[in-house]
Amino acid sequence: MREWFYAKDAMQHGPVDEATLQARLDSGELAPDALVWTDGQGEWRPAHEVEPWAARLAARATARATEGVPQVRPWVRFWARNLDVMIWSVVSGIVLAVFGLEAKGRLQEFVLGFVMLAIYIPFEALLLARTGTTPGKALLRTHVETAEGARLTYRAALERSASVWLLGLGAGLVTLITYLLSYQRLRRDGVAPWDRGRGSVVRHARIGTLRGTLVAAGVIGFVALLAALAAVGEATGG
Repeated sequence: MREWFYAKDAMQHGPVDEATLQARLDSGELAPDALVWTDGQGEWRPAHEVEPWAARLAARATARATEGVPQVRPWVRFWARNLDVMIWSVVSGIVLAVFGLEAKGRLQEFVLGFVMLAIYIPFEALLLARTGTTPGKALLRTHVETAEGARLTYRAALERSASVWLLGLGAGLVTLITYLLSYQRLRRDGVAPWDRGRGSVVRHARIGTLRGTLVAAGVIGFVALLAALAAVGEATGG
């Protein structure tokens, strides 16, 4: 059994066994960011970054954050997804402009949009596997994790993102239909089709009035900017 050392009050303590260290973390005697070390670990690291403590501490933090908050929130998930799409659209537009790529005609615009949305899948999966969230989800305090509170593996996150792209976004072809079907299933079953049977769970924390207002203002500003750019383009014949 491994022996552990930990830092508290600017002093090193230990060795203690795993059960003792776990008890001190559970009781609050040690904070989640307390530095711990065991043979073979390398440098000292916060307990919440080290297994076997990381998953348990993450689950405890999630439980506190989500207490009293409804966990079936289709509209929060809808806006989180659309925030991600908006952010990715901006990033994609910048990348395409840098490389001088421009769609000519509606068909090329559709194909390019389809391709850029597909490219987002592995990128989103990486974010979920590393952080448990995405920019849009983080803004609305939404995380994706396993039922035990651990991060998804990259493979599980990739499969989930691909399933969202197909079943939630309709692969960019029948998005409105798949949105409506997903909404009905989430309200009825309490779980989205792409989470069912995959071991992934969506957690919602309280958003708060100020955060919600700022996010709404950002969305309105983004839409207004797009409308202004479109108007300028039409006026200049672009």
